[in-house]
Amino acid sequence: MKRILSALCAVSLALGLTLTSAAFAADSDAASVDGVGYATVQAAIDNANGKTVVLLRDVTESVTIPAGTTVTLDLADKTLTNAAGQHTITNNGTLTITGTGTVDNVSHGRGALVNGGTVTMQGGTLTRSAEASTSPTDNGGNSWYVVDNNGGTFTMAGGAIENVSKYSSLIRNLDATFYMQGGRLENDFITLKNDDNGVIGMTGGTVVTNAAGGSAIQNWGDLTVSGGELVAAEGAAALYALTWTTDYHSSAVIEDGAKISGDIQINVDSSYADTEEIPAVTIEGGDIDGSIAVRQKGSLTVNGGSISGAITAQDAQKVEVNGGAFAVQPDDGFISDDSAVVQYSTAGAADVFFIGTQAQIASSLSGLKSGDTVAVLQGDVQIEAPDGVTVRNEGDGSVTVNDAALATGEEVTVHVHAAVKVEAKEATATEDGNIEYWYCEGCGKYFRDAALQEEMQQADTVIPATGEPQTPPTGVGHAALWSLAAVMLAGGAFGVALWARKRAR
Repeated sequence: MKRILSALCAVSLALGLTLTSAAFAADSDAASVDGVGYATVQAAIDNANGKTVVLLRDVTESVTIPAGTTVTLDLADKTLTNAAGQHTITNNGTLTITGTGTVDNVSHGRGALVNGGTVTMQGGTLTRSAEASTSPTDNGGNSWYVVDNNGGTFTMAGGAIENVSKYSSLIRNLDATFYMQGGRLENDFITLKNDDNGVIGMTGGTVVTNAAGGSAIQNWGDLTVSGGELVAAEGAAALYALTWTTDYHSSAVIEDGAKISGDIQINVDSSYADTEEIPAVTIEGGDIDGSIAVRQKGSLTVNGGSISGAITAQDAQKVEVNGGAFAVQPDDGFISDDSAVVQYSTAGAADVFFIGTQAQIASSLSGLKSGDTVAVLQGDVQIEAPDGVTVRNEGDGSVTVNDAALATGEEVTVHVHAAVKVEAKEATATEDGNIEYWYCEGCGKYFRDAALQEEMQQADTVIPATGEPQTPPTGVGHAALWSLAAVMLAGGAFGVALWARKRAR
C-alpha cells in the first residue's frame, strides 16, 4: 500500500510540475497567449486564433498568420527580426499590431511585413534596419519594401513605418487597399507607392519623403486624400501622379481636410510616353503649399482649395481651373469662362486670387474689413463690403457693391452710413428751426428719410426765423391809447365851443 501511495504522489508531483510549466511563461519563452508561454512566436500564433500574442523578448524568427486566423500581435517593447532570407511577417489572415516594439527585416529583397490578408496597425514600428541603398540606381546589396501590401487590406491607424532607402519604396500597395488614418510613414525615396489597381484612402496621419527625387505618394491607381498631411523635401514631390499603360488608370482626388506640403507633379512614365492613358488629378479642397506641374501628359482640374505656388502645363487644354484660392494668378487659358476672378489685397499680406462661382467668391470675401481692396478681373460679382473697403471693376462683367452698380473701370471706397436722427424744431421770430432729418457724421451727408435713400443739402434742413414785429408790452399800449383819445376829445370840445361863440356873435 505504501508503495502504491508513494507512486501516486510521484505521479501527482510530476503532473503538477508539468501544469505549472505550461501555465506560466518561462524566461526563455518568445511569446505568450493568455499567460501561457511558447518557445517560438509561431507556436504562440498557432494557438492564438481570436486571441493576443504578447512578445516577451527580442526574437529572431519569421512567422506566418494563416488564412482564417485572427490574431493580435502585441510587440510590447521588444523587437521581432526575420530569419535570414525570409520576410519577417507574412499575413494571410487577420492581424492587428499593437505595442511600442519593432518588426525589423535585415535581408535583401525581403520585407518586415507582406500582407495578403487584413492588417490593422495601431502601434509599434516596422522598418528595415540594414537598408544599404545609396541611390535610385544602386541598391547597395540590401534593399526592399518595408511593407508589401499585395492583394490585401492594410489600415494604418497608429505607429510608424520608416526606412532610409534611396532605392526602394517604403510601402508597395499592389492590387490592394491601403487606409491611412493615423501614424507616420517616412522614407528617403518613394514613401507610399500606390501601384497598379491599388486603392488608397487617406484621412489622417503623415506621409513624408526626405530626399530630392522622392515622393510622399506615387500614384498609379485610385487615391483620395481628405485628411492628414503629405510632406516633401525640396526637389521631391508630395504627390506624383503617373500612368504607363491603358490597362490601368491613375486618378487622384484631394478634398477638404488634406494638407499638401510640397509640389504636385503629373506625367506619364517616360518609358511609356506613347500610352493614351493619362493621369488625372482633381483638387476639390485642401491646402496645397507648393506648385503644380502638368508635364508631357496629364490632366488637372481645380474646383476648390488653396494653392500657394504656380500652376504650369505643357498643354493648357489639360488644365481647368473652376475655383479656389491662389497666391499666384493662374494663366488665363486655365480659367473657366464661367468663373469669376477677383484679386484680394490686405495690409501685411500677399495678394490672393479667388476664383469660382458667385457663391464661392462671396464666401471667400466674407471677412472683408476696412482698408482691404478688391479688384474684379473677370465675371459677374456681387460684393457685400463694410466701411472703408475699396472695390475696382477691371473686367467687363456686371459688378455691384452693396447693391450699387460699379461700371467697368470705376472704383469706389465703401462708406456705410451711421446716421443719427435730428428731431424737427419750429422757427421763432429770431431763431431758425429745422425739419426732421438724419445726419451721418462719417461722411457729413444729410437725408430726409430713415432709410437714407433721399439725400439733401444742409440748407434744405433749415426753417428760417419768422422775423414778425414784437407785440407792445401789456398795459402800456392801452394807457397811451386812452391818453390820445382824451386829448382828441378835449380838442374836439374846445373846437365846438369856439364855433358856438362865433355863431353867437
